[in-house]
Amino acid sequence: MSASKLVPMPADAPSHFYPQSLSVCQPNLMEDCDVLTPLTTYVLRPGERLEVGKYVPDPQGKDPSNPKYVPTALEQTTSLTLESSETVDDDADYETDGPPAAAAKEHVPGDSMDPFGPVTYKLIRPAEQKMAGSILFPVYYGAPSQKDRQDPRGLPQSINDSLHAHDRDNIAYDTYGVKAVNLNKLALFKIGPGAVAFRVVINAFEAGGLKYTPSNKYFNILWAKRATPAILGALKPYQKVNHFPGTWGIGRKDSLAMNIGKMKRQYGSAAFNIVPASFVLPKERDELAADLQEATEGGASPPTYIVKPSASSCGRGIKLYRGMPPMPKGPKTAVCQRYIGNPFLVGGRKFDLRMYCVVTGFDPLRIFLFDEGLVRFAAEKYPGPDRGLENTYMHLTNYSVSKTAELNRASRGKDEATDDPVDIKWCISDFKAFLATNHGAEKAQVMWSKILAEVHDVIIKMFLSIEAEVVTRLRSECSDPTGRNCFELYGLDLMVDDTLNVKLIEVNIMPSLATGATLDKAVKGRMLAHMLTLARPIPYVRNENGVVDESLFVPAGAYATGGAAERYYYPGVRGAPRGAVERNNIPFLTKFNNPQVKESMLSPREWLMLSEADEELRCAGGFAPVYPVAGVSQKYFPYFTQGVSRNNYLLASWTEMKDRAKR
Repeated sequence: MSASKLVPMPADAPSHFYPQSLSVCQPNLMEDCDVLTPLTTYVLRPGERLEVGKYVPDPQGKDPSNPKYVPTALEQTTSLTLESSETVDDDADYETDGPPAAAAKEHVPGDSMDPFGPVTYKLIRPAEQKMAGSILFPVYYGAPSQKDRQDPRGLPQSINDSLHAHDRDNIAYDTYGVKAVNLNKLALFKIGPGAVAFRVVINAFEAGGLKYTPSNKYFNILWAKRATPAILGALKPYQKVNHFPGTWGIGRKDSLAMNIGKMKRQYGSAAFNIVPASFVLPKERDELAADLQEATEGGASPPTYIVKPSASSCGRGIKLYRGMPPMPKGPKTAVCQRYIGNPFLVGGRKFDLRMYCVVTGFDPLRIFLFDEGLVRFAAEKYPGPDRGLENTYMHLTNYSVSKTAELNRASRGKDEATDDPVDIKWCISDFKAFLATNHGAEKAQVMWSKILAEVHDVIIKMFLSIEAEVVTRLRSECSDPTGRNCFELYGLDLMVDDTLNVKLIEVNIMPSLATGATLDKAVKGRMLAHMLTLARPIPYVRNENGVVDESLFVPAGAYATGGAAERYYYPGVRGAPRGAVERNNIPFLTKFNNPQVKESMLSPREWLMLSEADEELRCAGGFAPVYPVAGVSQKYFPYFTQGVSRNNYLLASWTEMKDRAKR
């Protein structure tokens, strides 16, 4: 159902929201409309190269990710630089232990293209005629390696074809072609300094027709290690970056513990029991001592705690202790969590779930979860919560730890109680098949539904813990104050216990995209193709000087003024914010632009916001919406710590309207 049938376009809406998009300006490729001039002919120079698997250096030889790097005053105002940051990738599934062998040979994106031949784009047809078509990214696997050919499951494409045979079959698209050297019409990507040039990322961009550029001016998508105010404030209407500001509030172990702790204090421990009891040491030593005292009342044995460095990765520095652990020395901090002693076991082994989540907006909040992920096993059988604490192979599920153990691949489908070893890594589909084999199809469906419902609840509450902070920073740091230029991928590490309750262990805001195993190529290659399609990059036609005429766009300020500052309140739970009486518990709208209902009248900005959210759903593919979702959105309204913004209220109402229309 098209957006225009339920969301009437305001009379004062601009004639085109994307006036220079390829789908609007070039419906048919004609040789005489693809004019090249010296100013608009793009050539990748010899020095503008990426080395696969290596960190991308600064083009001028200065690396802004170096903590000692200090930009000049001119660079601070005109350059897109990256701040220093700690490692955030705790799924250190690297292709090799050192620099990849392929890194010795420079990889030049687009080398295989005819430099004067066509670049083909598949643009998804929008539901609303005034919206622009966005790029459809096909799944690309590259040439199979010897390891791929020897994998008993088959090649990466075979794995995906068997698990997801009808992937995105319902997406309608048109094909457009431009000359590979025509900067006016090319869609371009940049990998920012400090980020790793993962092969699977480069392949995903190029499969969609994008070409690499080192330029801060021409790119359509910047794949950066981190988005800083310098990056966010310089973004143009046609550009996107893969981070929001403020998400370090969940991306660091200590910040996640503090933010969830804040929500527990406001709303109660039961409402936000989504992470194991966590303490930032040494700051919260007294709170940890109180937790230990409570756990041992009546002569009970002391619980086991797991201690992790605040900003480490790959399982480095993780230790387990029964009772009070030692405090970190010097200026170092650590996160101490109550150990989950009753994990769900497969073949006697612990595992965690690596699931991929994408947020396409915080104002309004829009969360998607991918239908596939990874199941990562401990290398040795689990002995219980108080035994073998020094043996990391029994207790840790980090792939970088477990990959050193020799596990065979012959155990798929074996009974849960078997003594045979299991694979070191599965995908989510394998886990669901295991449940069906061992518990029957009907019970397996009930079990997975419970797990998934818990995962959704964890994800929504996790993002609500930083929603107010991120929105505040969007207003102050972004060239468009709603953050329409941003999207972000998260790697979530989740633990399932033997009662099918789910706890969030860690959040990675720059998850590893290395593809050392064939299964990684299948899962991560498909996930990236779907994620980039969901992000809706739009190829723009630039003018004769190679830039987009920004005067033709809706002014950036128009997206965040007026009703966007309005807040509604739903004080239905302890600690929920309260506002004026007339702003409390307002029901969902049942119709837009109803003159009898003031709240229903849409501005052009709000019409655009709803239409863009609708187009995202058409592009989501394997990413299922987690929030807002009909029937559950209002349940979380009380947990918006500053009240519910008008944008969130309108989008939730729109979601309910579409659900009623469908039924």
